[in-house]
Amino acid sequence: MRKTLIITIIFLMLTFGVLSVLDLKSNYSAEKELWKINQHFTQVTKDPKTTPDTTFKKIYQDYVAFTQKYPDSRLTPMARIFSGRAQIFLENYEKAREIFENIIKAYPDNKVLGAQVVAEIGRTYALEKDPENIVQTYHRILDEYPLTEIGLKTPLYIAKYYGDKKEFAKAKQAFERGIIHYKRLITQHPDTAVEYKALHFIAACHLAQQRWQESINVFEEILLKFGDKKFFTPQEAISLVKSINTIAVAKLNNKEIPVEIYNKFMEKYPEHPFNRTLKQIITNLENFDPDQNTETGSAPQNDSQ
Repeated sequence: MRKTLIITIIFLMLTFGVLSVLDLKSNYSAEKELWKINQHFTQVTKDPKTTPDTTFKKIYQDYVAFTQKYPDSRLTPMARIFSGRAQIFLENYEKAREIFENIIKAYPDNKVLGAQVVAEIGRTYALEKDPENIVQTYHRILDEYPLTEIGLKTPLYIAKYYGDKKEFAKAKQAFERGIIHYKRLITQHPDTAVEYKALHFIAACHLAQQRWQESINVFEEILLKFGDKKFFTPQEAISLVKSINTIAVAKLNNKEIPVEIYNKFMEKYPEHPFNRTLKQIITNLENFDPDQNTETGSAPQNDSQ
């Protein structure tokens, strides 16, 4: 019995090993094949006006053939996206949208992929100069993929879209709606990385409208609320400090604001490793003379956590 069990286990291990090797070879083959198609696609899109339609049609067929050959590969969604892009270069926008919609249906649980694909759909409407559907696509991302990176940035994209069109009243309204949207996300996901990111985007909305004090208030909230979270990295801390210092000194002409904020931080987190850097920044700010210096009391780059 024991001998039989051992033989069975060895057989299963060998089978697993063979399947693993086959899977690795399959992945390698798929990666190599897709890389070649992508290289060709990249080359011909450098000057698409001189590329005949037959070339893009051939590339499209190459992507379709790849997806049929490797239907379960992790690279297949990417190949399907590129096949849609090939149709965009052929100006077959309706066909491209059909491809993108089918990708969403095929991978309904992949929100990151879904957001990217809807953004591709928006690109087709932009090329067709269809403002109504462009805006509808933005709102689709907000409704269906709000927590993805693209979804979180979409309120800013909407405001920029109107700003680029010089529709400044609509841009301002988009910023205000964006702030409301981010506050709703914060209510739904308190004390999480979602709130952390949403606060940054609220600050970005204020900065875009030159609301300096409001933006500093948000940066202070981030610093004091998330100072002990794992995603509050030394790089994040330095970035926040630079933003606070620049706005306070260069825009509000007030170096006391950051000093007060950093003292609050050190009081709340007395053992925080970033405090040594903050003490040096406070000293720099206290010695800062705007008539003789151009620096804004940024943290020394070699003195982070």
